[in-house]
Amino acid sequence: MRVLSLPAGLRRSVWLPLWLGLPLLAVWVAWFISGQAEPLVQALFAPVVAHCERWAFPLNAILTGRYGFLTMAPLLMVWTLPLVVLFGLVVDVYQRTGVAARLAQQLHPLAVRLGVSGDDFIRALMGLGCNVPAVASFRGRAARTAIAAIGFGVPCSFQLGAALSVFSAAQRPSLAVAYFALLAVSLVAYLRIGYPTPRGAMRIWSLHTAPLQATLDGRYLWRAVWGNIVSFLRMAFPVFFAMTLIAALLDAFGVLEAAGRAVALLMAAFRLPADAALPIALASVRKDGLILLAEPSAVAGLSNAQLLTAVYLGGVLTPCTVTIGTMAQMLPPRETLTVLAKQVVAACLFACLIGWGGYLLGLL
Repeated sequence: MRVLSLPAGLRRSVWLPLWLGLPLLAVWVAWFISGQAEPLVQALFAPVVAHCERWAFPLNAILTGRYGFLTMAPLLMVWTLPLVVLFGLVVDVYQRTGVAARLAQQLHPLAVRLGVSGDDFIRALMGLGCNVPAVASFRGRAARTAIAAIGFGVPCSFQLGAALSVFSAAQRPSLAVAYFALLAVSLVAYLRIGYPTPRGAMRIWSLHTAPLQATLDGRYLWRAVWGNIVSFLRMAFPVFFAMTLIAALLDAFGVLEAAGRAVALLMAAFRLPADAALPIALASVRKDGLILLAEPSAVAGLSNAQLLTAVYLGGVLTPCTVTIGTMAQMLPPRETLTVLAKQVVAACLFACLIGWGGYLLGLL
C-alpha cells in the first residue's frame, strides 16, 4: 500500500499558508458535497414523508410537521455530516503527524497578541472539530483566556454545518463569508476587551513542539473517516430527534405561537422576529439546533442582516451544555460563571451591532 509522506523542508512562506488552508479546503469540499447531495437526499425522503403525513395527529406532526424529524433530518445529514467527517479527519491528521505542533511554533508571535501562546492557539483551533476535547486540554486559571476563546468564537463542526444549512436554505450562501468574518472580528475584540494580557506576560510560556514524523496510509485514513461517521450517528441523531420532538409538539399545540408573543420584545432588541427565538434557544443547548432556523418559512422573511444576526447569536450566546460542563471541570466554579456571563453579555452586544448596524447600512 502506498504511503503518503508529509513535506518537511518547505519554506515557512509556503508551508504555513498550505497547512492553514487545509481546514478551509475541508469546509469548501464539504459544502460542495452537501450541495450535490441535497436534492438526492430530499428525493429519497420524499416518499417516506408523504406516507407519514397521512398518519394520525400528533405522530404526523412529530415526523413531518414544520419542525418534524423527517423534515429536518435531511438537513442534518446533508449539511453537517460531510463537514464533521472531513474536518474531523483534518484534525486527526494534524495531531498524528505533528503539523499542529509545527503550526503552534510558527503562529506563536501572532497568538501572543491575542493573549494566548501558539500552542494554545492551535489547540483552540482544534475545537473547530469539537469544542469539548479542545477545552479539556487546558487546565488552571492561566488557561481561562483560551477556554473563553473556544467557547465564544471557535465554532464546532456541528455549528458550522448548521450555519451552512441555514444559508443554503435561504439561498444566500455568500453570507457564510460574512459570518466567518464576523466571528473572527468579534472574537479578537472579545479577547482584547474582556481578557487583556499584561505586556510581556506571554514570553515565559513554553511550546510543546514536535517534528513532522508520522506517515499516513489508506488504512488509517479509512479508520478515521469511519470512526467520525459512527461517532456522528451515535451522538447527533438521538439528541437531534429529542430537539425536533420538543419543537414539533410545541408548534403543533400552539405553544410556540403563544411563546412568540411573549419573547417578541426580546427578539426585537436584535431586530429579529419572534420565530427566531426557538432555534437560538436550542442552539444554546446543542449547536446543531440552529438547523431549525433553516425551515423555509423561517428564513423566507429574514433580511441578510437578520439572518446573520440569528445565526451568529445562536452560535455564540453560550457554549453547548457539554462544553459548559467541561469548562466547569477545568476552571473553578466562580471563574466558570464569570466566563459564561462575559460571553452572554458580549454575544448580545455584538448581535445588536450586527442586526441594527446591518439595517442602518441598508442590508435589508
